[in-house]
Amino acid sequence: MRVGIPRALMYYEYYPLWRTFLERLGCEVVASRATTRALVEAGSQLAVDEACLPVKLALGHVADLVGTCDALFVPRLITLGPRRFLCPKLVGFPDMVRALPLRCPALVSPTVDLAADARPERPFLDAARSLGKGTAAASAAFAAACAAQRDFERAVRAGTPVRLALEEFERKGHASAFASALRREAGPQDGGGERLRLALLGHPYNIHDPYLSMDIALRLEALGCEVLALEAVPEGPVERAVDSLGWNVYWAFGRRVLGSVVHFMDGSLDRDQPRVDGLVYVVSFGCGPDALLKGVVDLWAKRRPDLPYMPVVLDEHSAETGLLTRLEAFVDMVRRVREGSRARGLLRPERRGPEGRRTLVSFPHAGIVHIPLRAMVEDLGFDALVPPENTRAALDIGAKHSPELACIPFKLMLGNYVEALERGATHLLGFGSRFGASCRLYFFSPVHEELLRDMGYAFEMVSLDAGRRDSGNEIVRLVRSRVGRSFWDFARLFFATFMRKLLACEKVERLAMQTRPYELRRGDSTRLARRALQAIDRAEPRTLRRLMREIEEEFRAIPADRSRRPLRVGVIGELYVLLDPFANHNIEERLGELGALVTRNFWTSKKILRTIWRRLDPEYHRAMRASEEFLGVDIGAECNVTVGDTVNYAREGLDGVVHLMPFTCMPEIVAESVLPRARAASGMPTVTFALDEQTSDAGLQTRLEAFVDLLSRSSRRRRAGERA
Repeated sequence: MRVGIPRALMYYEYYPLWRTFLERLGCEVVASRATTRALVEAGSQLAVDEACLPVKLALGHVADLVGTCDALFVPRLITLGPRRFLCPKLVGFPDMVRALPLRCPALVSPTVDLAADARPERPFLDAARSLGKGTAAASAAFAAACAAQRDFERAVRAGTPVRLALEEFERKGHASAFASALRREAGPQDGGGERLRLALLGHPYNIHDPYLSMDIALRLEALGCEVLALEAVPEGPVERAVDSLGWNVYWAFGRRVLGSVVHFMDGSLDRDQPRVDGLVYVVSFGCGPDALLKGVVDLWAKRRPDLPYMPVVLDEHSAETGLLTRLEAFVDMVRRVREGSRARGLLRPERRGPEGRRTLVSFPHAGIVHIPLRAMVEDLGFDALVPPENTRAALDIGAKHSPELACIPFKLMLGNYVEALERGATHLLGFGSRFGASCRLYFFSPVHEELLRDMGYAFEMVSLDAGRRDSGNEIVRLVRSRVGRSFWDFARLFFATFMRKLLACEKVERLAMQTRPYELRRGDSTRLARRALQAIDRAEPRTLRRLMREIEEEFRAIPADRSRRPLRVGVIGELYVLLDPFANHNIEERLGELGALVTRNFWTSKKILRTIWRRLDPEYHRAMRASEEFLGVDIGAECNVTVGDTVNYAREGLDGVVHLMPFTCMPEIVAESVLPRARAASGMPTVTFALDEQTSDAGLQTRLEAFVDLLSRSSRRRRAGERA
């Protein structure tokens, strides 16, 4: 059997392991051709627009193998150990391959999740069985593959460039290739004295693919530099450096990058380790983890002017000439800095808290969540400060101070924090989830805190299961220390105050969605909903039942034509942009005014209930089951629910689905990639909106009107066919 391996993504990390394993099983292994412009263009045609360059390139390599092999080896890598998650796009890559409009051969796709199952041989034994091989042969093949992988990693740690080690292994096909690669490595010497040493940081597929990286390592060597790749940095110092932050850096390569940066920038750590004269950080445009990590590293680099730093962002339009000019200027600057004074600043200055000020707790907006959250905070004995509603001003503030490639929820939350701090907030609540690690939301709090402290604000960040490793009970400790309330008081108020008000607010949103397509005067439902939410915000929890009866009566009194037959449209996607009207450009209101009866698949209360006990949300389970045909595992966040509810809404007779996602959202990019397959299977029309600060009302309205018109014509044809 001939098995193809795409020369992309984790090829640069595990090719010796994979090839040796397959060859010991008797397979002929063929790798796709080296990256070219044609492969990049082919992958870009196959991928969704929002995918990052490495994923587009990987799809191009898959297409290159079609017709050349009997099977494709595309492992599903979830974790490489505890707190070692891979990007959701890598987790979902096999599903993205299956959704391609190509006649792909069968996929051999073992699932590697070492955090859940620490036995690394298990997925390879499964892969061998899918190839018709027995357990004994598979175990022997895996042992030989591990030996080859160890030799590869040993050679890389000793200074052999990954590209050179893989080239030798490709030619010779056995572990002795790594020793010869090491003997061949004798790079050019700088005749001007001691060579500069530069650390080259980034995901392995960004820095080791010669075409993708534009041979950045070779170009630096040609400029007289010694290049220290990420793999050559000792693991021990890197782990100690990451742990010194006190953050839960849960991406496998993110830990390597951030730990290496702290290791090199903070001279107080591991003084006996080799130093570097500068850092080069290579990221790809649209990379989710790197969007936030690069923002942190950019910030730290400003505090270490004695250690030059150069970020390189890659996309389809990157030009070699521009990169070479930047590298030459950077190397010249590194030489001048090394020859001059090396005064250095603190990497992370001492953090100032709001000493001597009364506690004033604030939190970012996320739809109507601020209403129950304010009531909860005040019932706990704190003063609450709700920042102004999300507006263009808040988004502009957040975009100005955020990493460029951060998603719109990150930017809006940062804008909320700034506006709250300007109004006197002393404590900020951060949002996250300890029940998943696919979304960047879990890493928002530490990055927000770093950015805000760099802007000069003094405050305390209270992370709700986000960021710090010990944050699970942080809010309870704060409550206990400030107002003497116990955990049980906290739990009682959570259900008596927070959940009551949350459910009341969500009831108002549902009433508005159910009334809007029938109303005779446009805007009646929206205006009543706003008044009702303000009344709930002012009301005591014990009066909510009576208030809600009055609100329901007012909705029933809105002049309406119930004889209409509105389109039924589902709204699905990422939680924040689903919840927040400003972030989604009031899309539920727009759809209702276009005559559509909207069904939203995500509600905050349902998320909370299934977090407590998953059986409390049966709709979630139906969506997860419906997604199994298109997604092999739970990708995380709302990805599987997005795909599953598309199928379920078709079964329930809805006319169409609007898919909302923040631009660069990792789980939703996977969902968007497999939605065409789900759409073809279910017959459900869909449209996707990737939202960021550049999204315009006019452009969104035009696309929405065209989609609704398409659904209307389809509905009329269907009804005509039913009558016939």
